[in-house]
Amino acid sequence: MHLPEDAEGRYVYVNQRLCELHGITPAQFLGKSDFDVNPPELAWKYRRDDQWVMAHEKVFEAVEEVKGKRKRIRIHIYKTPVYDSQGRVVGVQGVFSPLPDERATKKKK
Repeated sequence: MHLPEDAEGRYVYVNQRLCELHGITPAQFLGKSDFDVNPPELAWKYRRDDQWVMAHEKVFEAVEEVKGKRKRIRIHIYKTPVYDSQGRVVGVQGVFSPLPDERATKKKK
């Protein structure tokens, strides 16, 4: 799932899987910020992470738990700076992948 955001944290690109996770359409997502689609405490965390990526021009990587429309899932997330043609940071692109449910994995053992 991709989460490209501009320097102000507004989504400029989304994919269908991210929209399904939140239960909204791409048209409802575009131009919104994390504060429009996440609980405040998560939105502040995501914004701080994005600002860190832009300020340090480094990759941010973490494993986090998020609540989708229907259930909580664990994700592995990578955030990287996005540059314009002059090499200036103009936003952040995040990619995340769902991780296997640990409970399901433990039950199989």
